[in-house]
Amino acid sequence: MIVKALGTRFNVKAYPNDDTMVATLEEGIVDVVIQTSINGISSSKSINLKPKEQMVIQKTELSTPTATSTPDHVQETAQETVLPQTSIKEVIITSNVRTELSTSWKDKKWIISDEPLALFAENLERRYNLRIHFTSEELKEYNFSGTFENETVEQILTALSLAAPINYKLDKNNVVLSLNQKDKDKFIKILKTKI
Repeated sequence: MIVKALGTRFNVKAYPNDDTMVATLEEGIVDVVIQTSINGISSSKSINLKPKEQMVIQKTELSTPTATSTPDHVQETAQETVLPQTSIKEVIITSNVRTELSTSWKDKKWIISDEPLALFAENLERRYNLRIHFTSEELKEYNFSGTFENETVEQILTALSLAAPINYKLDKNNVVLSLNQKDKDKFIKILKTKI
């Protein structure tokens, strides 16, 4: 995917390990060129995004990366990495999106809305250069909404632990999130109580 900025504000999220590539336009115009190659035949398609539009490209990996050694006379420890080839499964364009949900990660004021903790944890890792580990798969399904402004990682983790039955342990650049069963029972009781 090639994105050409034509006097604009936009965000592109395209990490190699993600199943999607996302381009979100706040204002101006962007030209997104999708390049494909099938059996050695290349083609491209150009799509103009308008303000408040988001393009999501769902991709699949065709082959897995492999490492092969080079001949001994070149360098004993040298390796060549073959990057995975990807295929486009689907391209979805959505209008009238809340662009701040895709672009605020880079700002002092970070806005999230109904985001599963698994996805939020990925974004925390990228924003703060962390590794987050879950001891409970159940935690990944908890959804969060909120606004963080100039918070430290510890302040964000504390806010999460106040909003859901989560315990956290922060050690340098590693975070371990675990389910607090005692608090979980309290949360369930509160959620079942009618107002």
